[in-house]
Amino acid sequence: MLLNKIIIICTSIILLGGIILLSERFEKSNTIIHSELIKYPIIQEVIATSYHPVEGQCDSTPLITADNSYIDLTLLKQGRIKWVAVSRDLLKRWGGCFNYGDTIYVFSHESRLRGAWVIRDCMKEGYVNKIDFLFSPNSRIFDTTNILISNIPFYYERHEMYLYKR
Repeated sequence: MLLNKIIIICTSIILLGGIILLSERFEKSNTIIHSELIKYPIIQEVIATSYHPVEGQCDSTPLITADNSYIDLTLLKQGRIKWVAVSRDLLKRWGGCFNYGDTIYVFSHESRLRGAWVIRDCMKEGYVNKIDFLFSPNSRIFDTTNILISNIPFYYERHEMYLYKR
């Protein structure tokens, strides 16, 4: 009789411990799922232009971006730096959706603009809903065009946009 009570108590303790461990795991996985839900897709149409890191198009320190990143002209010419400047209204500090260092994904009919770009710079006051692509000083810049940007990867096929799952 006493042995049965001890077995029941030990079994209960083991089961209770298992339930606590499972609930902690569920809580952690639920937190991960919840944090993924918080990152909602942003898809926005903006006006795109391009610029070179030269004093005529920047300030007196054209090789230093607004977030204090240094532009290595060799890497830029090789296409290994894919940075953009955005208008202030797109940055969180002025009510937008993005921060310096965020990666944005671009869809454009111009192939050299498509793909992932990092926000490193800010355009001067007065520009709204614009993005400026950084290109090396001797490269050809393009005419103003409308593009789509997103905070998550996507592809565009036959006038339909599909978001990549993470």
